[in-house]
Amino acid sequence: MLSEAEVSPLVTRVRFIYEPNQKIDYKTKLSVSDVVNPIEIVSTTKDGQKTKLSGVSGNGTEDGMIYSFSSNLLDDPQSLVLKLRGEPGKVYDDLQEAEKHMLELKIK
Repeated sequence: MLSEAEVSPLVTRVRFIYEPNQKIDYKTKLSVSDVVNPIEIVSTTKDGQKTKLSGVSGNGTEDGMIYSFSSNLLDDPQSLVLKLRGEPGKVYDDLQEAEKHMLELKIK
């Protein structure tokens, strides 16, 4: 589950945690990391300008995962939407088909 989002002028970080109070084995953690694989954040300013914030890094932690993206905080974004792959391991014929299956999480 999405645990927190940190937005600063230099970087935007999102943190996912595994289900609290549950023991999860390594194989399950790998499966979860295949599913929770953010692609980008789409930022929209109040004048409607959309900017794609690209991924900078991603790391596993003891209780989840942290992903870092570029930031455009100085543009005063009105919304930030995190996009994740829809079906892990699926190969799409074209980009439009892949975009239809993406999951979106509004973080601002």
